[in-house]
Amino acid sequence: MQQQPEVFFRRNGVLPYVEMRSARYFSACYDTHSHPEFSFGVVDGGYGHYVNKDREMLTQRGSTVLINPDEPHSCNPAQAPTWSYRMLFVDTAWMADLQRSMLGAFSGEFVPFARPMVDDPATYQHFDQLFCALLNEDDAMAAEEALIGFIQQQFQPLLASEPRFDSGQMKQAKAVILDRLQDNLSIDELAAEVGLSPYHLIRSFRAAYGQTPHAFLLDQRINRAKPLLQQGQAIADVAQALGFADQSHFQRHFKRRIAVTPRQYQACFIRG
Repeated sequence: MQQQPEVFFRRNGVLPYVEMRSARYFSACYDTHSHPEFSFGVVDGGYGHYVNKDREMLTQRGSTVLINPDEPHSCNPAQAPTWSYRMLFVDTAWMADLQRSMLGAFSGEFVPFARPMVDDPATYQHFDQLFCALLNEDDAMAAEEALIGFIQQQFQPLLASEPRFDSGQMKQAKAVILDRLQDNLSIDELAAEVGLSPYHLIRSFRAAYGQTPHAFLLDQRINRAKPLLQQGQAIADVAQALGFADQSHFQRHFKRRIAVTPRQYQACFIRG
């Protein structure tokens, strides 16, 4: 039985400079065209005939395509009537600002992707994590970190090896996170508080404390959850009080750090 095609487009609610697209079991073909944005994505199933300017490539599950603004290209199903893929379209001006933070001054409007395609499982997994983070609009910080991290990966050879950071700014960032644990705090907001670009905030915070702002925020939420669970507070109430999107989101991150579920943890302290 042939699967029914599924397609969606979405402007991200917390990162308005990002448009998302997902297509499953898709058979429509495209003429050569271009986009004003940076676009990149992955093939989730099937094969594709990918043309970027004068290069022809065969994509397959796990391939990542990287397309620069105004770059003529086409990508259509090959060797089978349908295929599945996910794409992101990122505003060029936002990307150029991020590149200036990452790379310093450069000539031209932006720094282009150096290669049109990557066949690398780690890059595919990184994109998958990014796309999933963008779907969860209750966690702006996770989405921003994932996007900046993915883009950083593509320009890694051009980056300086060791970031410099101001310890006062990092202490301020840490204090803001601790003061706003229950909020859907974004990297943009936090960066503005301490006077840094989002890219430099993430990189400097990791250099100072060994983890990104979002990882630190999650750790501190879990640390605050533990005494509340010990006191017998309802798990759903604890999740809501600490800013988790829902109880399952809380449970997933709690178990990753404590190796048991919140209910299992609470049962060790609350005896019926």
